[in-house]
Amino acid sequence: MSSCNFLLIADVCLFRYNDDLSLEDAIHTALLTLKEGFEGQMTENTIEIGVVTVPTAEQMQEKPGERLPGTFRKLTEQEVRDYLAL
Repeated sequence: MSSCNFLLIADVCLFRYNDDLSLEDAIHTALLTLKEGFEGQMTENTIEIGVVTVPTAEQMQEKPGERLPGTFRKLTEQEVRDYLAL
């Protein structure tokens, strides 16, 4: 991917993003943005999607002063297929 394509994709992503996106909307937005510069067909075999969650404000209040870890999960091929079908 050329640096020009990367900058265009970054601009598109920033245009579509807002802090109130649900997880599903964020994944859909990321896929739409990725499609802008993707060469070939996007399938569950050609892309991977990871989801990072961070502690909620409530969880942080329950354990003040502690650093609560985030979590990472890679979506299954079926989950990726489902998102691509939307």
